[in-house]
Amino acid sequence: MQQEEKRVSAAEVVTAKWETLPSLYVNSAQFVITNWDLRLLFGEIVPDADGGLKTEPRASIVMSPQHMKAFLEILNARFAEYEKANGTVTWERALPQKS
Repeated sequence: MQQEEKRVSAAEVVTAKWETLPSLYVNSAQFVITNWDLRLLFGEIVPDADGGLKTEPRASIVMSPQHMKAFLEILNARFAEYEKANGTVTWERALPQKS
């Protein structure tokens, strides 16, 4: 008996488990780059016990350079759509200073 190969679209794969994915808030991002992949490290800057700030790790995402390039292209296009609908997002480049 021959097995049939069932093809599943990317949309089906993503939506099948969508409800079980954790939702995270992050306000810190770092990048680690190697010859083989790129890692996005996400965290949340929170107060520490000494009255300063610390970054608590929340997630690490690793992609190939090709995947990252495609991801950035789509992200830039979607963000441009967001700004067109909601106005330009502005931000200051200053980083929090450690005491």
